[in-house]
Amino acid sequence: MLGQLVQDGLKQCTSSGINLMKRYSSFLPTAPNEQDFYLRSDDCPRTLASGQALFSAMYPKSNVIIPWNTMDINGNAETIAPNINVCPSLKQAEINLMAKYKLTNHYINDVVPLANKISIALNRTIAPDSVGGLLDPLMSVQCSTVPSTGGDPPLAFTAELQQLAINEQVSQLYYGCNDTEVAKFGAGPLLGEILVFMEKAIEMDKGVESVVPKFIQWSGHDTGPMAPVLGALRIGGAEFPVFNDLLAMEVYKMNGSDDEFAVRVVHNGDVVTTFIPGCPTKEELCPWKIFHNTVAKIVPTAIECGRSDDPEWWPSPMVLD
Repeated sequence: MLGQLVQDGLKQCTSSGINLMKRYSSFLPTAPNEQDFYLRSDDCPRTLASGQALFSAMYPKSNVIIPWNTMDINGNAETIAPNINVCPSLKQAEINLMAKYKLTNHYINDVVPLANKISIALNRTIAPDSVGGLLDPLMSVQCSTVPSTGGDPPLAFTAELQQLAINEQVSQLYYGCNDTEVAKFGAGPLLGEILVFMEKAIEMDKGVESVVPKFIQWSGHDTGPMAPVLGALRIGGAEFPVFNDLLAMEVYKMNGSDDEFAVRVVHNGDVVTTFIPGCPTKEELCPWKIFHNTVAKIVPTAIECGRSDDPEWWPSPMVLD
């Protein structure tokens, strides 16, 4: 089937699971159980396989079955990727975004000429706003582990042109993901879910009766959730999300500190908390209230999303003092 998890990818996901278990071994139980774990992906074979490979590597000797949660990819409750069925307002936000993008100097002076050059090289018409779409076929046809037909790109599509196409894909991706409205209506619902889980964990620590998993895992794609979440939190933009991209959000209880709880965000092993608006620029940990208030602003209500219903599952973060 198209776009399945290959052996090299399986090894990468397994390595991530091993590293996560090493990092959190003092916090996680020695054997998996349903109460401490919540595992989810969209209903796509390769994201299912990737997420399951990662978690299986955390507990390789266990025979315990932990439920795996999925939703229809385009369903009206699937929040892992930006979804106009979840948030209809996203469609107009993306239209507004593209209208603004086409007025930028970058689009006029760089993207349009680049599209013309690529059109000549490929002997087919490539629209300026479609340059970024070349990335998947361009990279896969040159990857030795991916079966493909049609041969290599023509010689006229030089390495320089290819790199410019890749650069433009990254530019277009994060131009959208960093946009306030697109971030709110695209990544906002998922960030709301994450924030509500964090709230419940903190409330439980304070004595409020609740059952909250210790480890929650979402498995999805480069264009959702990775780039949208990285863009919304202002911690990404330098490169297209790589395979096995890993973003960890950790909640800490701060004993002996004025700030009772804090959050640390780690992207592929690098602490990126300092990039989140409002968080201290020289500290790994961001005070809970600052982190919460920053993220809560990105989370839309069902009404803001243009929904006519008010679903029970819709994430509604608290209002903190």
